[in-house]
Amino acid sequence: MIPALDAFTEGDYPEARRRFAERIAAEDASESERNVARRLINATRLERGALWVALACLGLYGLVIAVATLKQP
Repeated sequence: MIPALDAFTEGDYPEARRRFAERIAAEDASESERNVARRLINATRLERGALWVALACLGLYGLVIAVATLKQP
């Protein structure tokens, strides 16, 4: 569990998720360790709303570039 927590605190979420999933599947893990691993996997999940906000920001950026380009003398 410690290597997974180290990866989590360093910001390496894909590696942390992989290690947490291994810990959940491990037969020697206690139920409390499995619960902690499940909660931390959920904490590193990308929310759907974040994708929509990113898409909206990219669209707005493209619109600003297009308008600025068209308004050039």
